[in-house]
Amino acid sequence: MKRIVWLKWVSFVFLAIAVGLAGWIFWISRAGDAISFPVPPRSGFSITRQFRVPAKREYRIELRFSRSMEFERLRKLLQAGNVVKIALLQNGDAVKMRYFKEPRFRPGIVSTEEDGNLGFAEDWISQDIADFTGYPGKLYSITCLVVRPIEELSVTNPTLVVALEPLEVEGGAVLSALLLGGALLSAVLAIILGIVYYFLRRRSGT
Repeated sequence: MKRIVWLKWVSFVFLAIAVGLAGWIFWISRAGDAISFPVPPRSGFSITRQFRVPAKREYRIELRFSRSMEFERLRKLLQAGNVVKIALLQNGDAVKMRYFKEPRFRPGIVSTEEDGNLGFAEDWISQDIADFTGYPGKLYSITCLVVRPIEELSVTNPTLVVALEPLEVEGGAVLSALLLGGALLSAVLAIILGIVYYFLRRRSGT
């Protein structure tokens, strides 16, 4: 009888582990983009927005441009320098950011060999501006000022995004996969032990 009761409690333990791991995966998945908003690439445009981050992670500020323009033309335009300048405050104080260096070109010459601070995805190209450590519970204020207006870029729908730093995304995906495997294994063990407990209890007549 004690062995049967032991099986029941072990089954509950594995079930609790599965639920806990599932909750951990949900928490990781919450830490995505903190904020995004359109930035028209016209002279003098400035916008200030407030946001919070869901978890203490490394975040990247980037300006994304959709690939609605011929790829090489878009890349050359972006290689010539950042379109915007960013100021970031945390509860009213300036945030320490790690800025990406822009490529330096001679006047009138745009290199096609140096991508500088550009990031590439299937649907967009980004100018990576800076990384910072975000803390939940803090109120952030970001100001975006267009310093290199290029009306031609309007067709690419420029969007400022505060998102997880790529290594955080990669690490989170690996961790989520491991946690999912552990959650599934724990759930399967909980079910098997629960079934064994059920049949042993019936067999004992209790």
